[in-house]
Amino acid sequence: MSSGHDTAISSGRGVVESMDYDLTGSELGQWQLERVLGEGAMGKVYLAKHQRIGRIAAVKVLKAEHAKNPDLVQRFIAEATAVNAIRNEHIVEVFDFGEQLQPDGSALAYCVMELLEGSPLSAVMDQHFTIARTARIGLQLSKALASAHHIGVVHRDVKPENLFLHRRGDDAEFLKVLDFGIAKLLKPIGDIPQSGTAAGIVIGTPEYMAPEQALGSATDRRADLYAVGLVLYELIAGVQPFRADTFGKLVVEITSKPPPTLPDVNALGEPVHPVLKAIINRCLEKEPDRRFQSAEELADALEPFVTGAPIRPLAPTPVPPAPTLTDEEVQVVQPSKTPLLVAAVIVLGLVAAGIVFVTTEAPSTVVTPPAAALVTTPAKPLPAAVPQRVSLDLTSTPPGAKVTRADSNVELGVTPVRVEVDQGATVSLTFTLAGHEPLSRPVSLASNASVSVDLTPTPKQDVHVAPVKVKGPGGKKPVSRDGVVDPFSQ
Repeated sequence: MSSGHDTAISSGRGVVESMDYDLTGSELGQWQLERVLGEGAMGKVYLAKHQRIGRIAAVKVLKAEHAKNPDLVQRFIAEATAVNAIRNEHIVEVFDFGEQLQPDGSALAYCVMELLEGSPLSAVMDQHFTIARTARIGLQLSKALASAHHIGVVHRDVKPENLFLHRRGDDAEFLKVLDFGIAKLLKPIGDIPQSGTAAGIVIGTPEYMAPEQALGSATDRRADLYAVGLVLYELIAGVQPFRADTFGKLVVEITSKPPPTLPDVNALGEPVHPVLKAIINRCLEKEPDRRFQSAEELADALEPFVTGAPIRPLAPTPVPPAPTLTDEEVQVVQPSKTPLLVAAVIVLGLVAAGIVFVTTEAPSTVVTPPAAALVTTPAKPLPAAVPQRVSLDLTSTPPGAKVTRADSNVELGVTPVRVEVDQGATVSLTFTLAGHEPLSRPVSLASNASVSVDLTPTPKQDVHVAPVKVKGPGGKKPVSRDGVVDPFSQ
């Protein structure tokens, strides 16, 4: 099998090659590792052959430095377990998992996956997609996510790099969803307990995050549906709807601005049906309650664009239920002529600049009073709450990074380090390490949590001596947009 694509690790600024040792020629269980296919932040992927039956597969091995972290090992196991439990033809198959002790006493955790032939969607995004081809990708993706959501798995990193166009028989674009490494388990699966991310921890790929995900709020299956909308938007418009040069600015775009209007015709001159526009726009609603509420619902809406069946008008956008308030909690005010969105943009802009506001006052509620008169009743002031302290465990790869508060430049320590902050406070942290690019990460906490970051080595010039690195065919490694490797290309 050959996909015609070499493998690479990219930070978005240049190629990054790991110093983790090469296991080519080693045996893991019954699998002989023949060569490196690709590498990501968590591990390396090898082309492997079963020593008895001769089956070819892809073996993903957790990096040695991560294998020492019980939390990362648990995440690795959870990924393999979750993928195996989904059992959908559009989800990459994981059919073996194990741990093996090395002569030096260290343990190697690995999982065995089907070897795919083709290319990731990210490698062909510059092509012009027909409406039918775009809708078919969306339909297959929706069906895959429906199976995952059915057993309580939320992917949280749906993007073109994790969508593989696999050659299966006569079908050259049979979609396979990859990389459940940051999946969230909404309910236990086998021995793997329910999981999640502490409030305030931002996890995922920024350009493909839902608004609630970018703000570190709780996420559910509707965050995946938002990402489907982003992929479909990009396939039709040729660009992503939200772009910025910093994460803070991108958060403002994602959380406060509507996506630019989709074109009336695509790059091939095909008209973009108003219903298809409406489907994508509903996926991209800021409020989860206003999106499609299930992947099955989204698949049903997309199916006519693939099968040629009559296109049905989209049902009205769901309206989120209004909060129930007591008489004492209702403040009657004159309806404002200024959209609340403007206030959101201002606040998020200040957050992006490192300025954080904490308020203990109850929000106002706008109601329509009788025409006779307007009565303003001040809201009851809330008693000042005593802030609770929570712990934030910070680690980096490689370790030894200095952690600084970006807003005050106060140094907090060197990774690994534990930081205590006020519960619910937003903290903007900067990780710096000699020879690596600085990395800033806004974090808001509601409970004890841990954050792990991967630091990107600074590109070096005029390097005369370099460690031996494994390269793919031709010795070249293409750079992906955000550092995610296609583990199945050769």
